Amino acid sequence: MTEDKRKVLAVVVALAACLLLMCSEKDGSLSPDIDTEPPQYLIEYVTPSVAKIEPNGEGTVSARVVDRDYAPVAGRTVEFSASEGTVEEEAVTGSDGIATADFRAPSQAGYMEITARTSGAVSKSALVQVGEGALEFGSASILADGVSSGVLTLTLTDDEGEAVEGANVSFSIDYGYIANADSRTDAAGQAQATIVSEASTTDLIATVEADISYGGIHYTELAMLSMLGVTLSVDADPKDNPADGI
Repeated sequence: MTEDKRKVLAVVVALAACLLLMCSEKDGSLSPDIDTEPPQYLIEYVTPSVAKIEPNGEGTVSARVVDRDYAPVAGRTVEFSASEGTVEEEAVTGSDGIATADFRAPSQAGYMEITARTSGAVSKSALVQVGEGALEFGSASILADGVSSGVLTLTLTDDEGEAVEGANVSFSIDYGYIANADSRTDAAGQAQATIVSEASTTDLIATVEADISYGGIHYTELAMLSMLGVTLSVDADPKDNPADGI
């Protein structure tokens, strides 16, 4: 290869490297097949109308779609699916960004997971408790005001229906907090926890997990609790409030 050809080849290689670098800086990736852009939309929440439902019971589930600025997105098709039971397959968001679908619980007690999907967003899911389980709330719902509380009771029995005393129980929750998270079952096989709500203007479905261990046995029980959204407003008449600093 002549010296001139080497110089030309060097220039071509340098230009190619420069173009590759410019493309990588523009796209954020050296590979055009790798999408590094964040999702265009966000499924802000997926909220069933009830936290617990009887087998074969019916309810609705709502999903809210917003853009990157958290503004509601209208006219988006949301696809719903359920791990158990059935759910309406599609619904379209309204001006508030909310799409609502009907669902039907399975015939057996347990849990059903409902998932919402829409193009350009990461999917999101919610759980619904079907029938009674080992965990029971003192009330079906509490206010989502950050101070309201409710009592959760775990009743633990063995395969013969006898109460299990002394089992270690650790409670956790995804919304709000639990005042006494660690406990042991008493002679009646029961352990209790106090749940304090999270402050929210929209309804929440909180999932509680009870991590149970005794005698070499270790498993988890789940339960759902409705937290009802709260909006605070203050009405005051300026005429009734003199500007005297008092």
